[in-house]
Amino acid sequence: YAEEVINSFRFVVLCAIVISTIVLTLCGVTLIMSMHVSRSAYDLIWYKQTLIMQKNLLNVLAYQKPVTFSISFIIPDLSLRYYCS
Repeated sequence: YAEEVINSFRFVVLCAIVISTIVLTLCGVTLIMSMHVSRSAYDLIWYKQTLIMQKNLLNVLAYQKPVTFSISFIIPDLSLRYYCS
C-alpha cells in the first residue's frame, strides 16, 4: 500500500512541475509579445496615419510604462531589463 501512495505522490509532483513549467513559459512569451507590440507601435510612421490611429498609438505608448518592483535598501528596482541583464 505504501508503494502505491508513493507512486501516486510522484505522479502528482510530476504533474505540478510540468504544469508550472508550461505556465511560466507561457507568461514569459506573453510578456515578450507585449513588449514587441509597444516597440512596433513606437517604430510605426505615425504621422502618415489617420487622426484616430494617431490617438490610438498615443494611448498604446502612454500605457507602456515598465513595471518595476523594489525593496528599499535591499535590492534595486527589478524590471525585465534588470532581470535579463
